Formats: sequence, structure tokens, C-alpha cells
Amino acid sequence: MGRILIADSDPHVLLLCRDELQEEGYEVLVAANAREALGLMEQSCPDLVVMEIMLPDMSGFETLQIIKGTCRQTPVIFHSTYGLPQHPCHFQVDGIVLKTHNLEPLKQKVQGLLGTRRSDRHAGTQTGRFASRCAGGGCNGVHGN
Repeated sequence: MGRILIADSDPHVLLLCRDELQEEGYEVLVAANAREALGLMEQSCPDLVVMEIMLPDMSGFETLQIIKGTCRQTPVIFHSTYGLPQHPCHFQVDGIVLKTHNLEPLKQKVQGLLGTRRSDRHAGTQTGRFASRCAGGGCNGVHGN
């Protein structure tokens, strides 16, 4: 159905989101910080990224810039307690879902984005450092490798 990367510093949120999205049929990768997330991006090129804005080692906006600068067709959802603060890069995020005990809004947003973008992502439209592998379903070098 699709591969989703979730980056969140709260292990409980990671497990809950992972379990719920796996039940929906998605393959789910989890990362506790931005560096882990970027490493998983490089290895696995997820179809979609869900991350919090306040990651412990790098802000979600910095991470978003790296992802969109290397694999710009990959949709990114901010899963946040705070909503979307004003930031010069806020227009690059594909969605924002407030963290609550109810994950239905997140699941609906994921389904909406993957349903409309998955075919576009793998049709050779990728640019940047991930371009060669993303066109074939993988990612190529978040760190310039």
C-alpha cells in the first residue's frame, strides 16, 4: 500500500502511529530524531513522511528543507501539538495534523496524500540527490552520497 516514515521524539506516539498505520496496511519505518529519519530516507525512500515539528536534534523545518531539497515529491505531514507556526518554509509542508488520541485525521490525511501522489512520485518526476533511486522507488543520498 505504501511506505511511511514517522519521526517523533515520543516513543509512545511512534508506537501508536506505527501500529495504527500498519493496521491500515502500510509499511511503517520509525525514527526518534531527524538524523535517524534522514538515514531512513536515504535507505528506504518512503512514500510519505510524518514528523513532529520539534525534533530533538534538528527542527522539523530544517528536516523538511533537506527532504524537499533532495526528494521534493515526497509528501511531508507535520504531526504537531502546536499547529503550524509561521516559518519561511511552511508552504513546503503537504499537511498538518494536530496530535490527539484520535488518529483518524492522520490516517485520512495519509490516505489522501498517498492516493493522489504515489503514482506521480514513481513516474520519474523526482529531482535532486534522491532522483535516480526515487524514480525507481528508492532514495539516493540524503547526505550527498
